[in-house]
Amino acid sequence: MQIGNSLIENSLKGHWLLGSTLDFASDTLGFVQRCIEEYPGGIVRTRIAFRDFFLLLKPEYITHVLQKNHRNYRKSFAYDGLKPFLGQGLLTSEGSHWLRQRRLAQPAFHREQLHTLIGDMAQATAIYLESWQPGQTIHIHSEMGQLTQDIISRAVFGATADDLPEVDRIGGLLPVLRTYANDRMKNPLMPPLWWPNRYNRRFRQTVEQLQTIVLRAIRLRRHAPRQDATLLGMLMQAHTDEAMTDAQLYDEIVTIFIAGQETTTNAMGFLLLLLAQHPEAFARVAEEATPVIAAGPDLHNVYQLQWTWQVVQEALRMYPPAWAVSRQAIAADNIGGTTIPAGATAFLSVYAMHHHASYWEAPAEFRPERFAGDNYPKAAYLPFGAGPRKCIGSHFALLEMVIILAHLAVRFRLELKSDPQPKLITPMTMSTRDPILFQLHTRS
Repeated sequence: MQIGNSLIENSLKGHWLLGSTLDFASDTLGFVQRCIEEYPGGIVRTRIAFRDFFLLLKPEYITHVLQKNHRNYRKSFAYDGLKPFLGQGLLTSEGSHWLRQRRLAQPAFHREQLHTLIGDMAQATAIYLESWQPGQTIHIHSEMGQLTQDIISRAVFGATADDLPEVDRIGGLLPVLRTYANDRMKNPLMPPLWWPNRYNRRFRQTVEQLQTIVLRAIRLRRHAPRQDATLLGMLMQAHTDEAMTDAQLYDEIVTIFIAGQETTTNAMGFLLLLLAQHPEAFARVAEEATPVIAAGPDLHNVYQLQWTWQVVQEALRMYPPAWAVSRQAIAADNIGGTTIPAGATAFLSVYAMHHHASYWEAPAEFRPERFAGDNYPKAAYLPFGAGPRKCIGSHFALLEMVIILAHLAVRFRLELKSDPQPKLITPMTMSTRDPILFQLHTRS
């Protein structure tokens, strides 16, 4: 018997009504890993949250959706919870609007442009780490959240924001927004946003506060006496036939701020968790970074930190914050001999690809040296996605992580004070259920 062109053996029946929803929700990463082991064909069909899901578990299938036939796929329902506060930013928009915004924003994220922000990243990191004291125990997610917020605030709004003191309030608004997005993704029976309950009222009030803060910053920058090298300033200067409106700038700035801050925060937590358990690799980062940092505060020789870059890449392989991508088929498609019906969800597990033994030697082991050359399996490595919609801020995030790690490694050793194998959770971005705690020690 066949379903489309695919054999019935590649379909999971699950519960008569819920399909695989409960298994998927209770242990998403484990569920996908079992599919890899039990269905070597690389495509598994099931029902999740009352929707047809096709789990694509081979790099060539993922490449097909994200690159070769990307025009046939749009963002899935999983992104619906982001639209009420990200608007039509690059993460959520589609079609011609997305293409125009991408072309306008792209120059601001060229490597040459980002080099103007390296000094601010390094300065913000050095200042923040001065507040850390040897012997202190820190909650790394909280600490990295504050530091990455400082860095993104400088990058977006400027190194000095004395005229924008309310920008610091953005971080306090993010938990409400993230909770809404995660709940909307996982609960298909959630009441619509117009429903007048306390949960929705709190969310709408938070969005209004965010809009007030960011739109005021945009309008003040419009009247600034000169153009600047901030991301906001560069986006204002970008135009083809016409420049971005305040509403378009708002959507892009909020997307950059929220998406960039959360993913980098989580990535840094996992990175330092790995290095605390591999002190020899951490010491090598410190040894490599010491002369580079000593050479000057602008850190423009950051690309000399080859081992540090490899460590960051390996951490992103083992613990990719953007752990999955999902798309909805616009028209029916055929992938590997399997028919993907129009409207079905293609689920692409980044985490599974990064831990797939068919593409990575000893995938459970921390081996930064696998990125020393250019021979790693690129199609199976996609911490920032792939294709035309690959994260526009990928190089910004990599620079930020390398700079933070270099400064931190020179000053401190980290002693892990929590579970060395924390339980992973998979809302919009991968994180840990319980805090990751470190005790600080002076690097001798």
